[in-house]
Amino acid sequence: MSAVPTVKYVVVGCGGRAINLVAMLKTQPGLELAGAWDPSAQAVDDLYAAAGASGLPRPGSFEDALALPEVSWTLVASPNAYHRAHIEAALSHGLHVFAEKPLATTEDDCLALAAAERRSDRLIMTGFTLRYSPLYREVKRLLDSGKLGRIVSIDANENLFPGHGAYIFTNWRRHHEIAGAHVLEKCVHDLDLLNWFTGSRPRRVAAFGDNLVFTRENAPLFDRTDAFKTWTETLRVGLNPFVTEKTVEDTLVAILDYENGAKVQFQITSSNPLGERRMYLSGTEGTLIVDLVTSKLTYKTLFDTEATVFDGRGGFHGGGDEVMIGELAAAMTHGTRPSTGLAQGLVSTLVGLSLDRAHREGRVIDLTPLWQQLEATNAPRGRATGRS
Repeated sequence: MSAVPTVKYVVVGCGGRAINLVAMLKTQPGLELAGAWDPSAQAVDDLYAAAGASGLPRPGSFEDALALPEVSWTLVASPNAYHRAHIEAALSHGLHVFAEKPLATTEDDCLALAAAERRSDRLIMTGFTLRYSPLYREVKRLLDSGKLGRIVSIDANENLFPGHGAYIFTNWRRHHEIAGAHVLEKCVHDLDLLNWFTGSRPRRVAAFGDNLVFTRENAPLFDRTDAFKTWTETLRVGLNPFVTEKTVEDTLVAILDYENGAKVQFQITSSNPLGERRMYLSGTEGTLIVDLVTSKLTYKTLFDTEATVFDGRGGFHGGGDEVMIGELAAAMTHGTRPSTGLAQGLVSTLVGLSLDRAHREGRVIDLTPLWQQLEATNAPRGRATGRS
């Protein structure tokens, strides 16, 4: 029996998320890190150490990394504003792509990526790890079973613990020009789940936001409690999240009206001793509540006498990372099409961008023209809906 050839990959952008991905990929057979690029030499060192690799090349640019011999995949984990350039370059080198979320920070970049995929025959996987969580997969299974009837409303939130919020407001994610809005950078996972659970796309959105917690007026809180100092990264950089320069908001409330009639309200806050990432789904025949923080799902139908409780496996991202890495490894070694491709990534990114625009312009945004543009750009491939 002939040996299965090793699949070589490169990494573009060597931050903490990339290091986690590479460490997990190290456990998958048939994969080999060929090199990595980042503007920070220390970041490359850290990633190589996580991979247990030594003697790997030090590409001088991301283009040099993509051109390394015998490479067939690239992992794009650079800051969000650079995703389009790095994804397009990888496709032009004939490489398959795994890209961290969100895929882009402008509508034009999203449409350009749709066009780039249309010209390519490569696989593109979006890193929506929550779709792979057993907890959320159980939600989707129940919805698809029809037990709850038709979903009419979802009340969702992502209320971060104080240390998590402080982490965001002491790194590049606090800069709109690099990360995009907070609702895009941090919450695009949630937007993807909302699209997945409703089986639809928003047709109209509105949003109201502001920076209400991490302000100079609230700076004394940083010395009164250690609640904002619980993340190692926050301590390492030595910055006070209340006084850093920032161009994104820490609080936002959004309203989404979906094409199939479902109504959604979504709340984002960034400093909660009682942190929560919960969705309350109301259906015509039942109700379901799921919270990632507790890793618990509870539902009851009109025909049940008692509620049913499902306990997820817990862990980072609700156990989604391990499942996602397994599916990524299958795509890399066997060409299996991933569950979350470019289409799902683009639709959720465009929803986040539209919510940010609704907030900044103070008006309701009609997404219909945007969906028409996206479908026209990628119509021949039939992957523009992102509803699967």
